[in-house]
Amino acid sequence: MHREDLEQNLKRNKVWFSNNCVREKKPMVDLHWHDAFEALYVRSGMAKQQINVDSFVIAPGDVVIIRARDAHSTECISEGGCDIDYVQFTADILPDFKQATNAISSKILRCSDNKIRDIFDTLRQAKDSQEYGRELISVGLIYLLCGNIVNMIDYKQKSYPSVIDKICKYIEGSDDIRLESVASHFNYSKEHVSRVFHKELGISYRDYCNEIKMKKATVLLSGDFISIKEIAWMTGYSDESSFVRAFKRKYGITPDAFRRRKYTLSAH
Repeated sequence: MHREDLEQNLKRNKVWFSNNCVREKKPMVDLHWHDAFEALYVRSGMAKQQINVDSFVIAPGDVVIIRARDAHSTECISEGGCDIDYVQFTADILPDFKQATNAISSKILRCSDNKIRDIFDTLRQAKDSQEYGRELISVGLIYLLCGNIVNMIDYKQKSYPSVIDKICKYIEGSDDIRLESVASHFNYSKEHVSRVFHKELGISYRDYCNEIKMKKATVLLSGDFISIKEIAWMTGYSDESSFVRAFKRKYGITPDAFRRRKYTLSAH
């Protein structure tokens, strides 16, 4: 399914459910993004899930939460294949849930019971139903799903933003992400900021910034009106060739090829 088709389905149905089942190791969903909130439920098999700069191994019973506009992909890593359910919905149908999860990033949740599976089972039944009330049932199930997700998250751990949270948020919204500039903004030394990134994220400040640049590039590439040269400049690269090399090193294809794919959701 193309990104444009997903958006049309969401405008018409508010909730879109799909299933992806493969029988061997292979990519299941190519890297893409969309304006919908998404939740995945792993029924069987194991997969590698990428969300922006992070990669996770997901297993049966896991729930993957993906916020709107976060780039993501899924690759089956089990010899026997994978079976994964997907549900997408726009945040405007759940204003209360949107407020409750305002500070929550995309993440993996480990389920210890069958509540989530039961919800996805009923979502599948509602999708295949021809009954007039199926849309209301689907929206109600999204409320139930989100309520369970909220209960699975320990909000107490996020009562106050950590140093790394504040720095990362600043970096994502700033045009000047040089280490010395960011450190000066928070009245820290460059050494302190570097140590914080190594300790909290396990990567260097430079590597983190490169990942943010790539995330921003994937979003900018969704618009045909912005040239590759302009995107290179907007993401902080000195020239177009440097940007193209960095992008291909990260995603295995050139920015132009990535744009031509139109963010297909062929496996959805």
